[in-house]
Amino acid sequence: MTLYDPERRWIVRASCRTVDPERFFTTGPMAVSKPPTFATQQAWNEAKKICSFCPVLAECRRDTLGEEYGVWGGRDEHQRSLIRNRLSRTARKWPEERRLAWGKALHALQQQGVNWTRIRAMTGFGSVLGTKLIHEHLKAGRPQARPSAVRSWTCRSPSRRSRTFPVCRATGTRGCATTISSPTLTTGARRPTAAGFTSRSRPGAASHRSARAAGLTQADIAHMIGVKSSSAIAVKAAKGAKILEGRKKP
Repeated sequence: MTLYDPERRWIVRASCRTVDPERFFTTGPMAVSKPPTFATQQAWNEAKKICSFCPVLAECRRDTLGEEYGVWGGRDEHQRSLIRNRLSRTARKWPEERRLAWGKALHALQQQGVNWTRIRAMTGFGSVLGTKLIHEHLKAGRPQARPSAVRSWTCRSPSRRSRTFPVCRATGTRGCATTISSPTLTTGARRPTAAGFTSRSRPGAASHRSARAAGLTQADIAHMIGVKSSSAIAVKAAKGAKILEGRKKP
């Protein structure tokens, strides 16, 4: 896909090479954004008749959109100004391949040290639209980071003053495991907690058995009940078992 020819090598075959250049340019200053006068429009129409038989009409229209003055490719100054003003809206409908190709070409010009005034004369793109296309090109060429297959949530330790388990941010419940891993990347899913863990008491022996059955490690249980070693876990479990035995007696 040929976007433009910065060297305009097609100009050697243009019909205007054999015609007086003054016929394609009007005399006197005028605003290109305003409609021309009747006399100026008549002069432009005569020049457009020469362009209509030019063998490189398509290439001339493609590469001279940024020209401020004169008739180029069968278009006058006012027509090209209107096209440039609508270029941002028109570029939104372009296929992604064309937008990325233009972004790559504009980025190459910037790396060569060409300023936006010269880029606009060469391509018709202003700095706003050109910068946006360059950013899209750079973003597309940037390698995408691979998301982790497992995402973990870490629960907070229980409060020493209240001696209760805080609400877990991952599950929205109290007394869940230290780290909960999910094979998906959704963050709002709820996870089951170990049986026997209540919000107002420390887990006892039955809670420890339920936690081990749920696949929790010693470190998980130690974090949940607020101790630092496995021996302390055993002491807590023994105290919990003694309390349970005392409750079972009539």
